Amino acid sequence: MQRQNVGRRLLAGTTVAGALAAFALAGGSTGLAATAHVATITPSTAGKVPATEFVDVVPAAPASLAAGSFDVPTFTILPNWYSTLVNPTPAAIGSGTIAGVKGVVPYLATSWKIGANGSVTYTLRHGVKSAAGNVMTSADVKYSIERVLADDPDDAFQLDAININAKDPVTVNGPYSVTINQTAPSALSVAAMTWYGVGVLDSKAMRAHATAKDPWSNTWLSTHSASFGPYSVTAFTPSQAITLKANPYFFKPPYFKTVVIKAVTDPTARLELVLSGQASHTQGVDWSQFQSAKASAAAKHLVAQPVQTGAIEYLFLNEKFAPLSNIYVRQAIDEAINKTALSKAVFDGYEKPALYQVPSTLRAKFKPIPEPYDVSVAKALLAKGGYPNGFTMNIAGSPGETGDAVTAELTLLQSQLAAIGITVQVDEVANTGDYLNGEGSGAYDASIDDVNATPAEPGYFLELSWNSANPYSSASGNGFSDPALQSIFAQLPTLPLGAKYNQLVTEAYDIVTSDVPSVPLVEPSTQNIADGSVKGYAAYPNPIVYYANLYR
Repeated sequence: MQRQNVGRRLLAGTTVAGALAAFALAGGSTGLAATAHVATITPSTAGKVPATEFVDVVPAAPASLAAGSFDVPTFTILPNWYSTLVNPTPAAIGSGTIAGVKGVVPYLATSWKIGANGSVTYTLRHGVKSAAGNVMTSADVKYSIERVLADDPDDAFQLDAININAKDPVTVNGPYSVTINQTAPSALSVAAMTWYGVGVLDSKAMRAHATAKDPWSNTWLSTHSASFGPYSVTAFTPSQAITLKANPYFFKPPYFKTVVIKAVTDPTARLELVLSGQASHTQGVDWSQFQSAKASAAAKHLVAQPVQTGAIEYLFLNEKFAPLSNIYVRQAIDEAINKTALSKAVFDGYEKPALYQVPSTLRAKFKPIPEPYDVSVAKALLAKGGYPNGFTMNIAGSPGETGDAVTAELTLLQSQLAAIGITVQVDEVANTGDYLNGEGSGAYDASIDDVNATPAEPGYFLELSWNSANPYSSASGNGFSDPALQSIFAQLPTLPLGAKYNQLVTEAYDIVTSDVPSVPLVEPSTQNIADGSVKGYAAYPNPIVYYANLYR
């Protein structure tokens, strides 16, 4: 997997009054026919939400219904109808943990067996049908995996991580038995299949819309759903709204028969829609607004909960910038940042200080990094690194990538580093695409971003950022490389879970902790602000609201 943002972005835009009016009168092009036409989104959103309908007002909606994108709206919303062989185990909100590689539960597969070479044989659930009425068989699994490998390089990255045999990826053993072939064992074999982008598509529906120029039906899939999941898409306005209807054939009928997903960019407007009963759920508001919602939750019959994630927000240090190539300078910066003050001042304490180089929610048995904040030690380290009088550097951040709070965060980091003689020039980048391109090319001396790994496994989490052979990693963009660490990363992908694997992960963790290629700042939380009568919310490796798991 590529690095993923955890979904804390707060998008500014419309006025509250304008957003409420637009929400009540929602309508737009659906894209669900050969030619675009105008369709009205479910009209009940103009008043109180009906009992069997769920309305989710989100900061942003997907621009396409096809997998293969790592933007927040796509990977947090599309899993609601993309159907996977296995799903992540729900974790209780507030438990401080999320499901790891062993935390998977049956979904379209009822059981599985891992072979000696790592290949996994899945027994498929009988009688599963798509919304089109087509029965799922092993042929659909084979088609879906072959499609990813042939035409979806982003999601193929997930299959590469399990050492899939690209020349012979799937063996059909019978209508309801299928083997995903690997060339070597992997600690991620089963857990990787929870990723929606490698889910099972309805091959009959897909092939019916294939063309010579588009043999894998990508154009059609960008505006339609074709899965065996609990919902199908019945209306779609790109980047604005999606309507889902329950799949009448699903093996476990969802409680909510209709789900309306509506993009409302203004966080105050989203909160007001939930408070007034016109929406069922939202997230991504300012933490001070969240605190107000929490204070009035009982009176408004709401719940307002911070939800743990499998992410860390880092200050990434670019070693192509000469001062940061010095380990003592990097250690000095780590010593100079007061993470507790950052958590309280910027995030109202809801995003706790990051004490590890991997999220504490993964429950890895690592020694925590004692919060090192000590200005005198930081100054001494800076002098030891050859910069007794400090230096000037820039630190970049983007509200579209990590949220509006980045403005205050940059200002506080600027102040804290000034205490040891480092002059920080703040570079707040409005355009998210420009920001990510800048990060990838190493254009900034330092930058703020989140890392969130699926599957949620410590070794994989470390590899995502610090494997310099991985072109998607921060190490690649920031000029970091450690030979001992690279030796470990070369071994991990072909090892199953076990003592040797765990020992190598611990060694990798210790190297990253010592080298300080980045400073872990906080552990991000998402929010659950919702109708208090709705149950079934949980925490997952990715911040997804699985609508099919909800009920009154």
